Amino acid sequence: MPKDIHGKYHPPKGKPSDTRKEETNEELREELKGDEHVSHQNRNRNKKRDKEIPRDEQQQDEPKHGRTGKVLKSETGEVIGETPWALPGVIGRKGSEPETGEEGLSQQMSTTDAKDLRATFVELAKYPADVCVSIYLGGPGWEDGLPLKNALRDAREQMKKMGIVEVIDKILAPAVWLVNDAAFWRREPKGLALFLAPDYHALVVLPYDPGNEVQVHTSFILAPLTPMVSGEDEYFVLELSKHRAQLYRGSGYNLQRVKIPEMPLGMNDVIQEKDTGGVIRGDEEKKNLELYFQEVDRTLQAAGLATEHIPLLLAGVDYELNLFRNVTKYPNVIKAELTGNFDRVPLTELAAAAHEKMQDYFEVQWRDKVRRHLDKGTAPVTSFPQDVIRAAFEGRVAQLFLAKGVLLWGKYASAPVEPVIHGKEEPGDDCLTNQLVVQTILHGGQAFVEDREKMPAEGDMVAVLRYS
Repeated sequence: MPKDIHGKYHPPKGKPSDTRKEETNEELREELKGDEHVSHQNRNRNKKRDKEIPRDEQQQDEPKHGRTGKVLKSETGEVIGETPWALPGVIGRKGSEPETGEEGLSQQMSTTDAKDLRATFVELAKYPADVCVSIYLGGPGWEDGLPLKNALRDAREQMKKMGIVEVIDKILAPAVWLVNDAAFWRREPKGLALFLAPDYHALVVLPYDPGNEVQVHTSFILAPLTPMVSGEDEYFVLELSKHRAQLYRGSGYNLQRVKIPEMPLGMNDVIQEKDTGGVIRGDEEKKNLELYFQEVDRTLQAAGLATEHIPLLLAGVDYELNLFRNVTKYPNVIKAELTGNFDRVPLTELAAAAHEKMQDYFEVQWRDKVRRHLDKGTAPVTSFPQDVIRAAFEGRVAQLFLAKGVLLWGKYASAPVEPVIHGKEEPGDDCLTNQLVVQTILHGGQAFVEDREKMPAEGDMVAVLRYS
């Protein structure tokens, strides 16, 4: 019997197992019981409504892995510990107690959505330590953990230059375990963020490439996490095809399926099938699609879309999306769209693609709004670093735009003392650029790290203030 690397049985081709399908169909039948809703005269009441398996119910159960009993030793031979990823502080994992082992960590780690990450972001931002190692890595090309090996070598050298010697092995030990987790690297994550301190370690598996960076300071560098936690606006994604219509509500990289029992389960759920000898003329198919999309739109409006005011992103084949645009009554369908067949695309991939489109959309909206404020003086806007720093620490920044690559160093505690800013790091300095992002997000603001040509105004930073 064919099995995968985790020992999970897979039936031979041509003989699919229907256990999961039967369970899911029974759940869906219960969910849809009594919710039959047909308004169009062609709506096919005899079509089976248990055909569709919701995307978020198609995920397979994660296999369990036991511990290997191996121990980790330092370069001097000292036993550092066993199963370090069973300790608290792991981000982006499934289960409350992750198990290590040759392939255990690989199965426990998963992409973290903004809701889960925000609480840990606060924890990281406030974590007190003399040594905080922040490592960001972007794929592809992981090559069995080689990029992380190089990053750990860089971190070790930075700590030695800082005079930190005794605790180096203890701090880096959890990352050494990760280097040796072969199954984890076979997953080829798009990006990683790793945070290490003497008594703390955390890992975030990112759905985007954060770049490659290794920083050792007295606080964690968190600015590259802004796409996950900057409080982005909400949006809808409507996935359309002849075979399904599914609405999602999104924020950042997080997509949640909106269950609408009355939603047609494909075009044949609306249009009665005819004996055409297997041939359907183009104009007849177009008419059927329009009738189907009219029913989809009517169902969405009746389910509450008519009262919403957030943008809607369409996903599907461009020809079909154009037909839907012609019939929909929802006024907030944006011009950008995701083109292709998404019927079998994993939800995480759809979420990542949707976030990329919506991030561009929202950033354009905010840049235009900032420029209008600058032109008309309708809201307090500042680009002076001292003013931006003070406002961020005082919780007055609503939106912050930072140019990529800008690093300011220095010290700031609170007013009335003026911020001390250095162009290069000096002994005892904090990364003020990082603190700008952290303080803005901690106080409920939005932070965007932009290419310089996308900045709403000249300068390294621009902040829209809640009040002067």
